[in-house]
Amino acid sequence: HDIDFPNSNKENLLKSCRFPLTFSGRWIVDNSRSDDPNLQLKALGVPWALRHALVRSPNVKRIIFQENIWTEEAETVLVSKIQHLRLDGCRQIETHPIDGTEVYLWSQVGTRPSSAPQPPPNIPLHCQLKYPGDSVISVILYSATGNLATIVRTLEDCGLTYHVQNQLYIQESKEFLLTHTFFSRHRDDPCLLSVPPDQPLCISP
Repeated sequence: HDIDFPNSNKENLLKSCRFPLTFSGRWIVDNSRSDDPNLQLKALGVPWALRHALVRSPNVKRIIFQENIWTEEAETVLVSKIQHLRLDGCRQIETHPIDGTEVYLWSQVGTRPSSAPQPPPNIPLHCQLKYPGDSVISVILYSATGNLATIVRTLEDCGLTYHVQNQLYIQESKEFLLTHTFFSRHRDDPCLLSVPPDQPLCISP
């Protein structure tokens, strides 16, 4: 269900949308552009069989981005999860789906939450993050392991691509891991309904 946007159709889409493209919408992962998340999933305690299934299954997200609330529904073959993030920088507490331990989250728009823990200095160049001014940033602290994740979400390609940078600091090995995941708008995304029928998009099966 990926969507392929030739340049001409991409321009037509942007011109015909009746409202600015935001994070809100329905997205599907673009595996051809995204990094393999196996190492990060392993560090987070996800069993091999589940990692294997997650990597191979379609990954669809539905996002609603309104004021200070980010609601994200993740759909895979194995699991469906809804997460609500407060974007005021205050701490939230959730439960780790694997071991049931507490997970602490801080989220904010445009800057890293000041009250969130900071990763150690001297981050390797290839694991450093970019923080565009319109990004949505979350910091996640795993209480059982001390692992610390920083997630930077941005829109690219005039709002047609959703880019997620996920930096994970592994407390035990003192190692940093960084993955990039790219999503394209799903063909059922409401934004696409404003495209005139005489300007069809090229949708791959």
